[in-house]
Amino acid sequence: KANTAAFKAGMRNFRKSPTKNNRELQHYLRVLLNNHEQLQVLQLDLGYRRELRDGRSVHPDLTLEDVQHHWSKLLSALDKQLPADAKVGFARKIEFASHAFYHIRALFFCDATIVTDDIAMATQVGKCWQADDVTGGNGLFLVRNKKNATEQPTGLGLISLENNEARRCL
Repeated sequence: KANTAAFKAGMRNFRKSPTKNNRELQHYLRVLLNNHEQLQVLQLDLGYRRELRDGRSVHPDLTLEDVQHHWSKLLSALDKQLPADAKVGFARKIEFASHAFYHIRALFFCDATIVTDDIAMATQVGKCWQADDVTGGNGLFLVRNKKNATEQPTGLGLISLENNEARRCL
């Protein structure tokens, strides 16, 4: 079966997908930076609480459709809660791992003239994810934006069109 043309074509498409996604994300970032002199880039990991059953940590029964629905609710809630025009874009990847179950790796791009504190804004987004009306109170989040003592570019926080190193890191 692995030698069939259909299988080989499927494998080629599977391998092309990350490359295509990366190329599209790079284009998206160039468009965002061309339209905004400066962006605040927020990175969050969004997940779910686990329950304890028989002394073991287990994950609530969630489907991919549930996760996608929660993501849609989050975007709607952010449109209501954030200042007008603060959020200019986002990118996300839904992942599944046996130890972390379903989780989302998310980037939010905000207009730096409106959002001046990336960590505070990322925390606000995370708290919105935790809300009862988004994940039923079962959401967990981790803010990846951190201020470090060396101030080396990380691709997170304030990114400007002129800062090639920060853009490269992003």
